[in-house]
Amino acid sequence: MAANTNPIYTVTPFVTTAVLMTITVANTSGHGVGTMRDSPAGGATDLIILHKPNQTNDAGSYLAKLRVQAFAGAAAVTMAPAVIRIYITSAATVTAGQATTALDTCLIQEIAVAALATSNTVALPFYEIPFGFALKIGEGLLCSLSVVNTANSGWNVSVFGGYY
Repeated sequence: MAANTNPIYTVTPFVTTAVLMTITVANTSGHGVGTMRDSPAGGATDLIILHKPNQTNDAGSYLAKLRVQAFAGAAAVTMAPAVIRIYITSAATVTAGQATTALDTCLIQEIAVAALATSNTVALPFYEIPFGFALKIGEGLLCSLSVVNTANSGWNVSVFGGYY
């Protein structure tokens, strides 16, 4: 049987999440140059890996939507307003420690998140961005946060989709 060269359905669904917490130095740039990390390491140029290409049978990925959810480890935490940035990268490998350049990493979305006061009785808001597009073979998603987090708080950034 011939290979599916123009897929419309994914083979394996995924939900991947990056946790933007314990960030000690804000990434205030939107140009996509930095170092990929699996989790925030505190560097000013850190780009947190949100989605990696399929390592065993990469035929690209479909991204359905992105969801950003605030969280706090304690009640009565005040979270600062921030910008969460989402990037597509075509760097040679999407792995921690890999450097990105402005030629292989592109800003595709900025999400302005409001200041929040957490509570044990009021739900925290979420932000949802419809994507509905495919990534080429080898491409991944990265994200960054524009401010230093308040202690005991952060953002879960999740992408929903599937591998072709």
